Amino acid sequence: MSTLDTSPATAGRTTGRAGRPADSDPSADTAVDPADARATMVAELAKKDGLLPGPVRDALLALPREVLMPQAYVRRSAPGEEPPRWDLLDWSAPQDRPELLGLLYGRANVLVQHDGEPLLGRVRGTRSGASITSMSTVLGLTSALLEELDLRSGQRVLDAGTGAGVTAAVACQICGDQGVVTLDRDRHLTDAARLADLGFRPEAVCGSGDEGCPAQAPFDRIFVSYTVERVPAALVEQLAPGGRLLAHVTSASPSWPALAVVERTTDGQITAELRAVEFAHRAGHSMERIWLSEAFRQRIATGPGTWTRRSMVAPPDDTDRGLWLAADHLLGGLVCDFGAEHLVIGATGCGSWVRVESAGRSRWDVTTHGPRDIWKELQDLAGRWRSAGSPSRYRLVFEADDGQRAVSACGRLSWHLPTPPARSTREYPRDLSRRALGPARPVSGWCAVSGGQRHTEPVDVHLILRRETAAGPGVLLSRRAGQVYAAGLWHLPSGHLDGPHEDVVAALVREAREETGVVIDPADVRAAVTVHHRSPGNSSRTGYFFEVRQWQGEPRIAEPDVCDAMDWASLDALPAGMVAYCRAGLDAYTAGARLAVHFQLPGDPIAFVPGADRLRLVPDVTSRSVAGHPDAAVVEFAERAVGRITAWTDTSWARENSRVWRAHGAQGGTWYVKVHPSERFHGREVRGLRTWASALGAAAPQLVAADETLRAVVLTAVPGRPLHGVVLAPQQERAVFQQIGALARRIHQSSPTCTAPAGSGPAVAKADRHLAAARHHLKPGDEEFVRELVWKAEDLQPLEWVETHGDFQLRNILYSAEAAFGDEAAGGADDSENLVAVIDLERSEPGPAVRDLVRLSDAWDGRPDLFDAFLAGYGRSLTGAEEARLVIDMALDSVSGIAYGAAHDDPELVERSRRTLARLRAEHHTPRSSTGEAW
Repeated sequence: MSTLDTSPATAGRTTGRAGRPADSDPSADTAVDPADARATMVAELAKKDGLLPGPVRDALLALPREVLMPQAYVRRSAPGEEPPRWDLLDWSAPQDRPELLGLLYGRANVLVQHDGEPLLGRVRGTRSGASITSMSTVLGLTSALLEELDLRSGQRVLDAGTGAGVTAAVACQICGDQGVVTLDRDRHLTDAARLADLGFRPEAVCGSGDEGCPAQAPFDRIFVSYTVERVPAALVEQLAPGGRLLAHVTSASPSWPALAVVERTTDGQITAELRAVEFAHRAGHSMERIWLSEAFRQRIATGPGTWTRRSMVAPPDDTDRGLWLAADHLLGGLVCDFGAEHLVIGATGCGSWVRVESAGRSRWDVTTHGPRDIWKELQDLAGRWRSAGSPSRYRLVFEADDGQRAVSACGRLSWHLPTPPARSTREYPRDLSRRALGPARPVSGWCAVSGGQRHTEPVDVHLILRRETAAGPGVLLSRRAGQVYAAGLWHLPSGHLDGPHEDVVAALVREAREETGVVIDPADVRAAVTVHHRSPGNSSRTGYFFEVRQWQGEPRIAEPDVCDAMDWASLDALPAGMVAYCRAGLDAYTAGARLAVHFQLPGDPIAFVPGADRLRLVPDVTSRSVAGHPDAAVVEFAERAVGRITAWTDTSWARENSRVWRAHGAQGGTWYVKVHPSERFHGREVRGLRTWASALGAAAPQLVAADETLRAVVLTAVPGRPLHGVVLAPQQERAVFQQIGALARRIHQSSPTCTAPAGSGPAVAKADRHLAAARHHLKPGDEEFVRELVWKAEDLQPLEWVETHGDFQLRNILYSAEAAFGDEAAGGADDSENLVAVIDLERSEPGPAVRDLVRLSDAWDGRPDLFDAFLAGYGRSLTGAEEARLVIDMALDSVSGIAYGAAHDDPELVERSRRTLARLRAEHHTPRSSTGEAW
């Protein structure tokens, strides 16, 4: 029997996140007496692995494993040490017996062959380099599979994969050796099988396990002791009526295996299922594997990733094995690092990875990297899996064309197992051992095809016949009918090229006339988008979508045998029941893309389903942006974070350096995408979002993704509209300002206070520059007032620092009119969350708390009741030192605002700043000291 897969991708399961059972060395106190060791082993199997009384238990209790495996290896080198070293222990050496007995009857794999060597005549001692090429599987897995096999006396059994001979020995003990055939591709293993020493004489054959043993067929039980990508068809053919076959199945990834249980009924029908399991045998010799290298693991563990988002969706649990099995086949190329403390999955083919770490309070930080958004792929698949009933078992269907398809009980989730490569005309070399060919070149009954025909695929054309209406743009759709692909679904008029004589425009004109009866002048054809498509059945094609706005004739059903309906549909409200390929083309066209990829996965429906949207827009080489859209690179970044975006709305402020868009997702949801004017603004906003904003919950946007190179962020949408310009009744205003005070308190108390750094007083160093720029717009006495404040500021004592927003003013505070008010008449306010929220954190940094009152103070000019309401929500009054600092900061900010507004043609900013400065002069004829006393 081959071994449990102990590859680098699965070795970490011994200490991983779920605390899985360890394949560790047995206790050093194992008894030297083999009979006592067997009894202890069986008792442990019953206690920890659920071994039941019965023939398997009795056979294991009677089986002297030291006879089957009188020699075994123990690794002496440390993990990662190169070259690895093993010692061969020998039962004939008394000094080796205690350790060897512990290995044979412990809960670990038994290493029986190194570097494909002959097993007979070996000399005990140390081996270095190469690898272990045969093992006996950990007994916990072995016993469970033998019980599942349901061996009975008189049955004929095929053991595909002799290994150390344990399965064959148990089968001989229970069924009788006359009906047992043990088969292995390595003659050294079949020759060395010591079954005769136990009194058993099954037939030992050297050959391909996938081919079985037709000469001895049929078999009542077939056991495949190595992992395969699909159930070998030859073995299914050799299964007798009433028979059962067991084989582990995985993709190239070893992370999420399945056990295939195949049965032939008494009337000859085949029934089968795939059961998601935790462990599996080692891969067969012809099966390629993918691993996470140590370097790749380190990159995942320490890398910042492309973007990080905070998620309230829990990652799938390790015990959701039915989901992980589906991911193994439907997502493809993923390997899990079970040794990590949190969920870590990599895709070695493209370098993508995802790391999911708990952030507490039922939230997770999801860091992703690379072209694949593995997190989104998992969440999409998890939704499909749950809608299919969260299956852990799938029906395995053997199709007429030799395909094998796994499908959930309800039929909503399915995939095809890989198709085998073409058979070689060369006979399997039964007399060649692995050692003869070298350990890196395993013998195979299959051959890879190289140098064959180049890949070709069909080309088709699609007509976007567009008309403008009062309700918006519409396109012509036809419903397919009859014996055609996707019958019953809506589609654009389309077709294939007739041959190499026809170009794509000519093909479009012809198809339009044949299907709809309209006549199109080729000069009116406009290129819309090109889509590279792959169907769920794994066939690919290239589709050219063309827009036509002028034609002759009225569209009609010209081919009633393949079309039973035709109608105009709004581009903004496409109907349900559309072909996913067609819908992808229209969505790409609406988004303004020139090229798109739409590669569906096995098991995806033909009809468009939002949860299985595979459209990916390819940016133009010139990075042109569509009107109202960000640049193509920003679009790509945003769609990696939240999925495909179907609508962009420019929500930038009316100033040159503001770049903000509202984005609507194809599967629902709204986000904001922002590009900062400088690295400093980007760094400050990202820091604020990752620190104090997360503590505010719905009262602040949450960071979904950030890209330092693009200086871009994707943020969650916060409900409400800016308070700037909103007219409220006085009692409502007081309630709102009390909530603003409470919001400021939450920001300032989001982290402990700290001592202000040296030299961190008011920004007096900039006063001369700002005064010079604003001088022509100042009133007489303004400059003298400001300079006196600057001079007195040197005596101010520094204030403690807290987290601050930095631009806390009404335009950055959102008001939600739907929130309920409390007893405003009594001067109180409702404490409901979401009444006010804050946005625009690009000036956020630590500073004195009064920093956030500088620009807000203009809102309560002449309304002391609003300032009182703010302080009520804030929970305290300002200290004298804070009041003095506030006056100075407000004056300096006013001068700065006048200078900036004058330079950037912003008269509103100039007037507001002049008004604030005038108010300060009126209220503070005499500046105040650092303690709040008059100077």
